[in-house]
Amino acid sequence: MEIPSDTPEASNPVLASAQADLAHEFHNAIARNELMLLFQPIVQLASGKIAGMEALVRWDHPIFGRLGAKAVLEAADTAGMAVQLGNHVRAKAMFEVMAWPPALATLDLALNVTAADLGHPGFFDALTMAIAQSGFSSHRLILEITEDREISDMAGTVRVLDELDRQGISVFIDDFGAGFSSLSWIAQLPVFGIKLDRSFTKMMRGSSRERHVVEAMVALAQRLGLSITAEGVEEAMDIVPAFSMGCDSLQGFGISPPLASEDLPAFVAGWVARPQRDAAGRR
Repeated sequence: MEIPSDTPEASNPVLASAQADLAHEFHNAIARNELMLLFQPIVQLASGKIAGMEALVRWDHPIFGRLGAKAVLEAADTAGMAVQLGNHVRAKAMFEVMAWPPALATLDLALNVTAADLGHPGFFDALTMAIAQSGFSSHRLILEITEDREISDMAGTVRVLDELDRQGISVFIDDFGAGFSSLSWIAQLPVFGIKLDRSFTKMMRGSSRERHVVEAMVALAQRLGLSITAEGVEEAMDIVPAFSMGCDSLQGFGISPPLASEDLPAFVAGWVARPQRDAAGRR
């Protein structure tokens, strides 16, 4: 799992001092059903419509209240339960999405995976079991790989990704450009697309030098036949340059903050009713 692409979380000294306690309590967080999900919409620029949702984990802690992803992931990692957390969240997300109303039945679901997840011997079996038990279509599933660490077994990871592709599952490299491995990964891994790191989304409205850097990254991805999502779209003014540079999709607070499942039908219905120029800035 990763720190998701909503907004950077403010530091909390109380939580920092209580991190060891949180790690200890995390062993019971899953059993007590304290982990919950929010979903952030992803807009497809070609149609201007909501095409998918990214699932983001939160912890409704009995003392500290709702904790963001950073606290959840740090607690899980300290507790030695990072892989278990990933499996749990992915399965929980698929079951929850299957309970959505018919109006949302075509939306893709984006879930986070790490290099550690992909290297774990039980990863593929756990994922396919969650798909089978939930009834979720693998063709609606997007996995986003985060650079939490280097991939130690590149050949083994390629085999896993090839098998995911055979199952109809799309794989993206998340936060592309922010880490040291991004270029190496797109050269070696059979992925469907990239999600530009939020820092590059901001650079689309920056100096000519900054814009040239982003244009070069987008052009490289296009040359490789990859789909491109700009994440961290915080303002409406980010939408037009993302479209003009050739991005395929957008995600960020400029579209919507992460939402609970019960709030999604009204949001999607309201979005469809908008003129498409609001979504793509091209009319």
